[in-house]
Amino acid sequence: MDEIERLIDERDPCVLGFSGPPGCGKSTLARKIAAERALTAIVSMDDFYLGKQARAERGLEWRGPPASYDLEWLLRAVDALRSGEVPVTVPRFSGAVDDRVEPVTITEAPKLVIVEGWYLGYMGDGFDTLRRAIDLLVFLDIDVETAKRRRFSREAELRAQGGGFSEEEMQRFWDEVLAPGIERWTEPAKREADIVLRP
Repeated sequence: MDEIERLIDERDPCVLGFSGPPGCGKSTLARKIAAERALTAIVSMDDFYLGKQARAERGLEWRGPPASYDLEWLLRAVDALRSGEVPVTVPRFSGAVDDRVEPVTITEAPKLVIVEGWYLGYMGDGFDTLRRAIDLLVFLDIDVETAKRRRFSREAELRAQGGGFSEEEMQRFWDEVLAPGIERWTEPAKREADIVLRP
């Protein structure tokens, strides 16, 4: 946290990006910074996943691949927040139901915009445009086994609350999306980061 705060103070980014494998702490870190810095808006790539019906129309069984995002809406939201053109409505996605829930509207122009996503910085499939909108991209690096343990633990918490994937679905999601995605999208994103931080 101290290192991130130092980078923010030194570089004064308008749009700060956090990238890294699932479970590396992107969302937690973004929330901590927002709690300490007034007028900080958080934009999670996960919230821009298409809903179940839209994914089905694209022939996608799972969320996660590049085609499962509404990239145009994400780019519009980041551009508007950078420019202070509020209000900005952004979607919300719930892993508990694997679908979109009610969107939210950001009404105050932020001084700092934090964008976080598990392959923010990936330069394929049109995501290079998003990378160019990030002033400072920080990659939070953890090993794959740690990522897997934390991601499975998070899903177990959702199941305990009555939602989320079953154990079998989570294993398939890991095998078919997350594990290959870390190699295909997250590792290339690391090469595009301005700073790589390791525990």
